[in-house]
Amino acid sequence: MDVGVGGLLTTLSKMALINGVGFNIDLSRVPTDECGIDPTVLAFSETNARYIVEVRNEDIDKATSILTNLGVPFSVIGSSGDDYVIVRWGATIN
Repeated sequence: MDVGVGGLLTTLSKMALINGVGFNIDLSRVPTDECGIDPTVLAFSETNARYIVEVRNEDIDKATSILTNLGVPFSVIGSSGDDYVIVRWGATIN
């Protein structure tokens, strides 16, 4: 799904509603060319040049291999599942 209107968190929220699950993400893992970007800006900045792709756990190695071979910049920023939403910036959740 493209990260358009509303930005990253809005897009993730739409995906969670569609799939009926929550998500656990680390905003510090989102690729950015800007150093020291504010987490709020990163979370809500709108661009149609970024996409969120949800991949099953058993397919993550295959997906990362394909993206790497194609030279597509990407990052695994978290996971989906359960019924909670966790958004963090580099902090470990226990």
